[in-house]
Order: sequence, then C-alpha cells, then structure tokens
Amino acid sequence: NWKNFVEVFNEYYHLPYVHPDSIDSVYDLPDEPDATTGAYASQFGATQGTGGLLENQQEHVLPAITSLTGRNRQGVRYTWTFPNMTFAAGTEAMWVYEVYPLEPNRTHVVLTACFPPETVERDGFEQSVQFYYDRLDAAIAEDIPALESQQIGLTSPFARQGRFSFLEPNVAEFACWYAERLGQNLDGAAS
Repeated sequence: NWKNFVEVFNEYYHLPYVHPDSIDSVYDLPDEPDATTGAYASQFGATQGTGGLLENQQEHVLPAITSLTGRNRQGVRYTWTFPNMTFAAGTEAMWVYEVYPLEPNRTHVVLTACFPPETVERDGFEQSVQFYYDRLDAAIAEDIPALESQQIGLTSPFARQGRFSFLEPNVAEFACWYAERLGQNLDGAAS
C-alpha cells in the first residue's frame, strides 16, 4: 500500500527491527517534529556519521553540502510532502521518493538521489557515489519484506488501528491531514 511505504520512510521505530545491521546504529533519536502549516510534515534527526551510507561504509563519505551550517551538518531532515512525495536531506545528499498507488496492494516508487554539482564534479565521484546507492538498495531490500508482511497483516480481520509513537510524528501529521481531506469529501457528498 502506498501509504505504508511512505509511512515507513518517515518513522524511526522500525530501524532496530528491520535494519539492525545496516543503518540502525547511524541514527540517534529524532528531534521533536517541526511545527508546520500546510500539506507537509518535517523532522530532523542527528546521526552518528552519515545517514547516506551503511554502518560499515562510513569511511566513504562525500563532503558536506557547503551551504549547510550548525546542526544541519550532523543529521538528516525527513520531510513528507502530502500525499505521495517524501525526501531526506542529509549532510551530503538528498534522496526523494515519489510513491504512486497502482492498486490497493501495488505501488510504483520512483527514487531520485541528488548531489550538489560541486560534489558530482569531484574526481572519484562515480566510485564514491556507488556506496550511497548501496545504502539505498540495502535499506529498500530490507524494507520490502517488512512492508509485504505489513500488507498481509492489514488484511486480517483482527487488524486494529494503534496509537502513534513519538518516533512517527510525520506519520501522525499525515493521518490527520488525510482524515481531514476524507471528511471534506464526505461532507461535500452529504450536502
């Protein structure tokens, strides 16, 4: 389900269970969510090293984006532009997921990895960037089986809605936004 895919990208609580040996130890607990207005949610989280690389490949880090200052040079900002685009802006790169529902249980995902021009023009960039692609591939390869199991679980007659964790405020914000849109559509249909 497209919503599940975007939700997983925007929450921290699955990291120790789905990514215990690939990226979990890179991420600290996230900051409080940003106060936002409109159709998006955003949250910053500090990292130990870079969120753009696997735990065991941190020595291959590319230079930080030169315009970043202060704490922004030490973590990743996860932002969800409702309903179906989410991105992570890290210290040296940004990756964007566009998520398109095809059917209730099928989703088409487009991933774009973005690097500053000065980084792309560096000698050895083509070799270095492969480590970033390895991280993206490894994380998604771990997420997909978990998402498939989640999809099966959601079809169970015993599935019940739970509470949101402090590790998923972007997901809670999306749920409120989405519910509001559904309510507007229902109100419009009833009048």
